[in-house]
Amino acid sequence: GKGGRGIPAGRASPSGPAVHYAIGNRKLMIINNLRKSDKVNNHALRLVFDKLGACNVAVIVKDGKKTGQGVVEFDTEDELQAALEKTRKMTICESKIKTYRCSLEDFKALPESWKKGKVQPVARPDHIPDGPRVISRVAVVRADRCKNDQCARECHKICPVRATNDYGVCKIDEAKCTGCNMCVKKKVHKGKTQGCPFNAILIVNIPKELTDALVNRYGRNGFSIARLPVLKPERLLGLVGENGAGKSTVLKILAGKLVPNGGVPGPASGSKWPDAVKAQYKGTELWGLILRLETGRARAALKVQHVDRLREETTVSVREFLGVERADPKRVAVLVKELCLGAVMDRMVNVLSGGEIQRVAVAAAVLKDADIYLFDEPSSFLDVRQRLRVCEAIRDVLDGSRYVVCVEHDLAVCDYLADSVAVLHGKAGAFGVVSKPMNVRDGINAFLQGFIEHENVRFRNKALNFKMHDQDDEPVWTGGDIVRHSYPTVTITRGSFSLAIKSGELRACEVTAFLGENGCGKTTLLEMMSGLLKPDSGDTFMAAKTYLKPQIITMPPRRTVKEVIDENIRNIEKHTQRHQVIMDEVMEPLMIEDLLVLEADKLSGGEMQRVALAIALSSTADVLLIDEPSAFLDAELRMTAAKAIRRVALLLRKIVVVVEHDLMMTSFMADRVVVFEGTPAVECAASSAEPVSSGLNRFLRQLDVSVRLDAVTHRPRFNKRGSVLDREQRAKGEYYADAAEIKDVIDGTMCPVCDFVMPDKARLCGRCGIRIEDEDR
Repeated sequence: GKGGRGIPAGRASPSGPAVHYAIGNRKLMIINNLRKSDKVNNHALRLVFDKLGACNVAVIVKDGKKTGQGVVEFDTEDELQAALEKTRKMTICESKIKTYRCSLEDFKALPESWKKGKVQPVARPDHIPDGPRVISRVAVVRADRCKNDQCARECHKICPVRATNDYGVCKIDEAKCTGCNMCVKKKVHKGKTQGCPFNAILIVNIPKELTDALVNRYGRNGFSIARLPVLKPERLLGLVGENGAGKSTVLKILAGKLVPNGGVPGPASGSKWPDAVKAQYKGTELWGLILRLETGRARAALKVQHVDRLREETTVSVREFLGVERADPKRVAVLVKELCLGAVMDRMVNVLSGGEIQRVAVAAAVLKDADIYLFDEPSSFLDVRQRLRVCEAIRDVLDGSRYVVCVEHDLAVCDYLADSVAVLHGKAGAFGVVSKPMNVRDGINAFLQGFIEHENVRFRNKALNFKMHDQDDEPVWTGGDIVRHSYPTVTITRGSFSLAIKSGELRACEVTAFLGENGCGKTTLLEMMSGLLKPDSGDTFMAAKTYLKPQIITMPPRRTVKEVIDENIRNIEKHTQRHQVIMDEVMEPLMIEDLLVLEADKLSGGEMQRVALAIALSSTADVLLIDEPSAFLDAELRMTAAKAIRRVALLLRKIVVVVEHDLMMTSFMADRVVVFEGTPAVECAASSAEPVSSGLNRFLRQLDVSVRLDAVTHRPRFNKRGSVLDREQRAKGEYYADAAEIKDVIDGTMCPVCDFVMPDKARLCGRCGIRIEDEDR
């Protein structure tokens, strides 16, 4: 590598603070020209030697004192570690250590004064032993973003160890990578960027204890996953985590569709699991399942994440897709009634709506006779009532001998469905770690707080709090009268569907949410407000400039995200308050900058949703109409989107109307709600806007389910039907209760199964008789 400005390759400036040479698998570290005032600490030296990663290490310390130069050489790593233990009181700044490498020929060309340690190079062994690859950092290159034909190969030009970029995709040797992050995209002086312009490279340092826990890696410079969740037949396990953390990868491994390779890049050999992976789970509840997966004797039922692809892949009727002829008739009848599939049994799968095909996919998985059932996001495209029905259908699978795992982003649904929760954390798209299972309340709260207490791991700097929007730090409009737009009482008829709308008004600086089941007219009312539809009587429903973000998002082809966004916000002047609010409250939290150079029509569902939200919130319209902003977003991004919507409404004096099925997101961002009632797809009515508490209480009464707020995170939690809290709230008529109102009820120990409250020291539930473990208290 380069030794400095004006120094030929392979040479090092004599005045440089430190030089590191790699000769074969022999490492030479030269710390040059130390002064008495320089401070070197033991941790900094450990970081340097951790990067060397070889057993044969030679260290030459050149002391710049007038008395001469001192030379220290270590032949083995044990000797080096013993010496480092004796130098804990030494102090040196890590910033004075720079790293370079050169070939053996370049090393021989160095002046003799640099070779006082008499270090002889050792040939690199030809054979590399099999097994997990021990690494201290992960260098990930996202192949879908690496565009070799559209960049100047910055990764190859600026990398000190020369990342290769000759075959269309950049390749980084992790053994040589120093973690300098010069190839990673980042901002530099005056808004300019350095590194990969497409943000295709991620360099992530990982704890050493996780290197032995690697389960699978998708090839060289690919995504890695560490650990697998420990399953129990009698407890349904929920997996929560951000998008790209490896949840779908875990489901594929447990379903037998992916054989883990133990972290060694490349596909596994046959169906045999690596010994290093099996050793981690020998003697656990997962050991028997691993043996059956390895021999092909495990039967798995997997409900895939992207159910919309079933339209393209399936050309049969729903009845044939479910395999009704081969299944138990009684079980089929119960499931069809529970999931409301009677009207679609004879229809073709490729003509179903998103909600219908989701329920069909769940039913197909439940009807299979399997040892392990895996559900990937079963609540997407469904309303609140349908989500609860799907939860009941999934829980019916539990019989004490089957494993059930569910990945879910709606935390309220996950709380209602699961018996225990495992959190997946790490760096999205680069590295994922599966935590140990926790009880539902502690697991979801740990994910929201970004801290797993029993593992002492913090994976997010800021906690997510679902406290209602009356925080003291939220801005309040003081610039004059609030703008109001009213609409009349009208009726609209579309085919056989009729919607009666009661008159009301929308206020600036407020977010109004529409609550109701699928097919009750929420999107119809949004389209009437935007002018796309007209009521049965009258031409104009609401006289205001509106912008509608539709439920189904499409992007123009052959255009980048930057071009699409610039076209929509070209009327916003730079260096104004509006521009500053959009940059700080919308673009930065939604991480739009990472997507600017990508083609808009090739984005994933979550990325396309973020771009559509950014465009909608940047609009100059007075009324912003947003249909299902949480679709395809994980729990963290849903919270970020909800906060962005609220901040834009307050700071830019916008009227925002949102259609949303996520109860958590609605309770956080809404000021008022409009409740839709009636028979879906037949005849419905929309009420006037009312406060959140009364509106949610009426909506939940309609669904016949009660909700309480968690005392720690203030997130909504569904009560188990027939539990103590459920009976207490129903008796009071409070289907939506604050945690402060039921504090006297939740004091004590709550059974994780039936929510029965008992004294703190109780060991057995007084209602269902289950033993209360300490981890469940």
